[in-house]
Amino acid sequence: MRLVFAEPAARDLDDIIDYIALDNPPAAEKVYRTIVTATDRLQDFPRSATRDACPPRASCPSPPCPTSSSMKSAPML
Repeated sequence: MRLVFAEPAARDLDDIIDYIALDNPPAAEKVYRTIVTATDRLQDFPRSATRDACPPRASCPSPPCPTSSSMKSAPML
């Protein structure tokens, strides 16, 4: 299997790594290496991350997201 990043995704990854590197270059390198390792692994073992590996959303309930009608107006900071 060959994995190809879409151009917007590649730009986003570059931007994320650059942003992290502003404050912590070693952390940026670690994040980059982690992503590269995961994508390499996915290319070698494409069935290692199937949809079936994640439980259905209904089995992991979370509080409902607030809607505009349920949110009160708050001052902008």
